[in-house]
Amino acid sequence: MSTNLSPSDVATILRLHNDFRAANGIGPLQWSDTVSTQAVEWATHSATFPQCVDTVSPHGGYGPYGQNLAWCFGGAGFPIGSLYGVDALVNSWNAEAIPTIPVGSGPNSYNHASQVLWGATTSVGCARGYGDGCEMLVCEYDPPGNMESELTIYCTPKMGLMADGARLQVHQGN
Repeated sequence: MSTNLSPSDVATILRLHNDFRAANGIGPLQWSDTVSTQAVEWATHSATFPQCVDTVSPHGGYGPYGQNLAWCFGGAGFPIGSLYGVDALVNSWNAEAIPTIPVGSGPNSYNHASQVLWGATTSVGCARGYGDGCEMLVCEYDPPGNMESELTIYCTPKMGLMADGARLQVHQGN
């Protein structure tokens, strides 16, 4: 199965994850083809739905990995790959406020940024899915982050870049 990512996309995804982690005092992630297999399955499945969103189960069956999703859509007929680059999608996660309370202890206790920054996570694998007028990026993380009752990291919040455009949506992972 194809991840629909070029070698340059993979390098960009890994660099953006690792730059954000390094800026917050956390070690780098490694790319995992094994982990990306799960991402391919979910990206392929999601691309069959309007706006690339399975509204019944946006994350699917919670598998063995943590997950971040980002969707963008422009309506039927948009050329594949024309909406947002992987840099904008990953940076949308990195732009979120870093939670400072244990996961599950209250509102906003976890998000995409906390999964990217999860200290115990050592590898990431991603895939891109294309539907009718929509695209999505799925990244899976091993070991998973955002584990209940654990604090993401101790650090000061870091602002990242946010994608330009009102139609970019991000969805929290498990």
